[in-house]
Amino acid sequence: MLSWPWKIRAAIFLVNACIDYADVHELTASEKEAMTGVSWHKDCPVPLSDLRRLDVRYYGIDKRYHTGDLIVHQQVAFEVDEIFKQLADAHFMIEKMQPIDEFSGHDEASMAANNTSAFNCRAVTGHKTYSKHAYGLAID
Repeated sequence: MLSWPWKIRAAIFLVNACIDYADVHELTASEKEAMTGVSWHKDCPVPLSDLRRLDVRYYGIDKRYHTGDLIVHQQVAFEVDEIFKQLADAHFMIEKMQPIDEFSGHDEASMAANNTSAFNCRAVTGHKTYSKHAYGLAID
């Protein structure tokens, strides 16, 4: 029979095995540095510490699986991860998935490349209020 410390360790292992933590990551120092002044700035409505990078497996237009990155708010990270797993399983085709920083923060360039991205600290087009993208709560 296992002693109680081993039972606790076994329970923690089982919980961690059931939750796919490998796909959701805190931003690294180098990721934060790369985003600063491009997709994020000091006046953004969310701090970098509230954002997460998702390693997303997606089904490409070439009918092969790929891995891309999405930056989203931590409150929706696991839900977004699960949604994209379902999309991949359903063979929903995505051309590419790169953070908006790969396009110097320019939505037009990202859209022209048919890129799927999420966080970008910007205003709603034609307005002064922040877009849902600025909160990491929208995906294009």
